[in-house]
Amino acid sequence: MPARKLLAVVCLSIGTAAAQFMTDTCVPAHAGVIPPASVGHVCDSKPSSVQRMAEDALVQRQIVSKPSTASVSYHQLTHEVPGKARKAYQNAERAKTHGDYGKAMRLYRSALELDPQYLEAWNNLGSTQILTGDFATAQISFERAYALDPTAHPVLTNLAFLLLHRNRPAEAEPFARRAVQADPTSPKGLYVLGVSLAGQHKQTEEAIRLLERSSEAVGRAHFAVAPLLAQSNRLREAADHLKKYLALQSPPDRAVAEEWLAQLEAELRRR
Repeated sequence: MPARKLLAVVCLSIGTAAAQFMTDTCVPAHAGVIPPASVGHVCDSKPSSVQRMAEDALVQRQIVSKPSTASVSYHQLTHEVPGKARKAYQNAERAKTHGDYGKAMRLYRSALELDPQYLEAWNNLGSTQILTGDFATAQISFERAYALDPTAHPVLTNLAFLLLHRNRPAEAEPFARRAVQADPTSPKGLYVLGVSLAGQHKQTEEAIRLLERSSEAVGRAHFAVAPLLAQSNRLREAADHLKKYLALQSPPDRAVAEEWLAQLEAELRRR
């Protein structure tokens, strides 16, 4: 089978959203028993507003007081949300949980009309827009949340996700690293950072550690880490991760994973 057909379509799960990081026009440079992690190359060379935000943040080096809890941002601790806005937000969360995304977005917007500085509403409006496939509008929502607090873990994770969706892992990496700094225990942050590194074919050992640490909570990480392990000649470990991925309920890339696993097991028998 041509190597092109063996490319992984590595998807990132944030909540129930998934994004493809790879297009057929971006082919990894290396080949092996199974191909390197096809988690994105910088195919789109146009500068983005998200890229400019990352550059501005690096230049400004703003000193922000850290909250006592890593997963709660400074803005969330200091900003008081009006009762009516919070009620609209809670109703939006319920609608989102039940899959009524249209209603959820209307309610998030109602909360934001009452409180334009409601960081959680901007962030969760963006995540709902991702669920509907509206990535461009989701980026605007996340940018509004980022402007309110550039240290908020969910916002940083989502910005990294958007850049990975656009095959821009080098731009995603700074946001992913800051997400891990904001909450070192969050599997989603560890995962997006691991995928960001793998997509650039750099710091492979760090990428492997990050993806393995996230794999218990983010099943998709088993699929993403297997090619990196194979590339490092750790075929047995790669096979074990593929088996764990295939044990998930309805893994989206079952056929690719099964083919990779068959190739790995054949190579292990040969050795």
